[in-house]
Amino acid sequence: ELHRELVALARTRNASLFMVVHAALSVLLARMSGQDDIAIGTPVAGRGEQALDDLIGMFVNTLVLRTDIDSGTPFTTHLARARDAALGAFGHADVPFERLVEVLNPARSTARHPLFQVMLSFENLRAAHVELRGLTLDVLDIDTAVARFDLQLTPTEDFAEDGTPNGLGAAFTYATDLFDHATVRGFADRFVRILEAVVREPEVVVGDIDLLDADERLAVLESWNDTAHELEPATLVDLFDARVATDPDAVAVAFEGEQLTYADFDARVNRLARHLISQGVGPETTVGLAVRRSFDLLVGMYAIVKAGGAYVPLDPDQPADRNAYILGTAAPVAVLTTTRDAFESPAAARTI
Repeated sequence: ELHRELVALARTRNASLFMVVHAALSVLLARMSGQDDIAIGTPVAGRGEQALDDLIGMFVNTLVLRTDIDSGTPFTTHLARARDAALGAFGHADVPFERLVEVLNPARSTARHPLFQVMLSFENLRAAHVELRGLTLDVLDIDTAVARFDLQLTPTEDFAEDGTPNGLGAAFTYATDLFDHATVRGFADRFVRILEAVVREPEVVVGDIDLLDADERLAVLESWNDTAHELEPATLVDLFDARVATDPDAVAVAFEGEQLTYADFDARVNRLARHLISQGVGPETTVGLAVRRSFDLLVGMYAIVKAGGAYVPLDPDQPADRNAYILGTAAPVAVLTTTRDAFESPAAARTI
């Protein structure tokens, strides 16, 4: 049924089924990659002249179909662009691919194809079957299990005896160094959703096509965001005081070979916190903290919090203009620093 609907859509838009499939594949790649410039390779027979029809040999050439995808346009508009891109490429099908690569001269890498990484190989010819005297010939497909590109989509049309569409199969071939089975299976499922969406509503906006199934949508909107967990009704100061009371002799801070126990660290914090309170530090106030990594840095952090304020980190090694901008934005009641750090505070900032 989907095959017949796609053929009908192609006919109403003066396009081929190949063009519809190409347009849908380019939408998939654009939506999955976040890019709006998609290049897809496709093979062509390479027998543009009738005189070549009876010659034996490999004449297949490769074309690059480059399409811009605007997520705000209807699919029918995108299909028209894909149609123009295909017709333009087919008009130059006799240009050798090697010549195209030579002229464009892209950056070369042994890890990828020079002009595209995704191939669309559309197969819509009936399987060859020849009856000779005492001999029947059929085509035998051999799966070499080798991916020639990062990703290749091979749709295959089936027809009933009267020539009506009887099903559109598709196979994805992929480089296992880049993708795993589950990922490519997801590509296939999303590709089918795009095809179903465009036959159901050809004017659907490309960026509005829903690529997720019900389980994926539930995972994205709920399961992954289910971060709720119980929190203890305590502040940082409460947790710190509880640890001091529980393990006063345990090591709280170690730096450059020296150590402070929780009791010693708490004593320093409390002395500084009382001084900060006397200087006007309290709830809803900020204090600039311009101290390099040291015991004093941690003492200052906890002291400011114990006094009820919030500390604003300042790096004494940063340019003075940057620190002045931070101070101007945060508007602290004071800047806490040490003589060792030699922080140059702007004239408007009071230094403690």
